[in-house]
Amino acid sequence: MEVLLKLEQAVAEWKPIEAGSPIWRTKITGESETRKSLCEFPDLDGAIGVFELHARFTPGPGRVHFRLIPGDGSARVAYIGRKLGA
Repeated sequence: MEVLLKLEQAVAEWKPIEAGSPIWRTKITGESETRKSLCEFPDLDGAIGVFELHARFTPGPGRVHFRLIPGDGSARVAYIGRKLGA
């Protein structure tokens, strides 16, 4: 819950016109090229999207995978759970 709250706060303050990404309040990383195919999930319109950005929740291998939506200054979460492929 703490990681989701930090994501929500960072995205709420984000101004896509001024910055390519929010100022994160927790560690956010992109998935490596070799693992990006694990990050493909159906988006709201049913099309498959790559949700490669992720935050970790620890202890353990927990992840929150999401992607930024610059057009409306939001983020869309696709997956919350164990590290993909683990």
